Amino acid sequence: MNLRVVLLSVLVAASTAAAWYLSSNEQNATVSPASTLLEGLPQNSDAIEYVKIENATNVVFEARRQEGQWRAVHLDDSLSFPVDTKALSTLIRRIAHASVVEKKTDNPALYSRLGVEGLEADAAESMLLTLEDGDRQWQVILGNTSTRRHGQFVRQPEAPVSYLIDKVLTVPLSAAEWLKPDILSVSTEELSSIRFWQAEKPELLISRTETAGTAEPAADNQRAWQAGIINDEQVTPVNDNDLNYPGVLSQAIDDIFAFTYLQATPFSQAAWEANELAGKVDMTLNDNTRVLVEISQSNELGQYYIHFEMPDSPSRVSDWVFTVSGYQGRAFLLSEKSIIAGDNAS
Repeated sequence: MNLRVVLLSVLVAASTAAAWYLSSNEQNATVSPASTLLEGLPQNSDAIEYVKIENATNVVFEARRQEGQWRAVHLDDSLSFPVDTKALSTLIRRIAHASVVEKKTDNPALYSRLGVEGLEADAAESMLLTLEDGDRQWQVILGNTSTRRHGQFVRQPEAPVSYLIDKVLTVPLSAAEWLKPDILSVSTEELSSIRFWQAEKPELLISRTETAGTAEPAADNQRAWQAGIINDEQVTPVNDNDLNYPGVLSQAIDDIFAFTYLQATPFSQAAWEANELAGKVDMTLNDNTRVLVEISQSNELGQYYIHFEMPDSPSRVSDWVFTVSGYQGRAFLLSEKSIIAGDNAS
């Protein structure tokens, strides 16, 4: 056999073997150790009773089950707050089903590249997730998401090796992000009238009109609202033709009940009384229950502070002061000039 042919055959065989070896090695590196990230962690999220998420500077989120309900406990030592259970349950479910895709570095000097350094490290950007059931605890450091493959880098605090897992875990980045968003326990359908007060301005009343010949409120889908200006407890109706535009009253009420907030802090009567009020709102519901709202003057960021007095609120809303955006705060500061066309406003 020609020597050249023999040498070529050997080279082809060697190349084929090398390619097979590298391919096999890559597959093994990807598949192994193909295991659940947190061994023993219940896959049923209802079994978890405590969750804490912290970064290098503070606890971002902390929640416990209390009488079967998730309540945030990171805002105050004695008060708890309702939790966005959908976001929390999704996190627990995803971490319980997370599988290891491949091992990564076990060199502490390289942890920061993956974002899996300990919280004590200088300029640490990682987050530490802690979960507990009745008897056991699990912890994992959450690092960066992978730019090349779907997944996230993680490391258990006491373990040197880091991993890429097959899930990306969404966590809150602020203390209010996973609080229950819809904290108002009443709706526009329950509203009979709403009265707005601001210093040195005529009070504004918005109430439901009555169906002709009855004392019953008009159907809610008709948005049958009537505005009136109060002077010395005498109500002067506002002509619908004088309004800024049709539906301005419905929009104003919807803006109030689509309530969103930026932060919640415990209510203190003494601290609240130190605020200068921008306005008050008095809502009367169909069953004659009243909801009272106070709005402080805006802060240097243009945000407002709002406090509700809501009887029988299941979320104990009255225990809290809510920081809101300028837009949300101004929704509670409705006045005659807010709804009446410029030429007709007094």
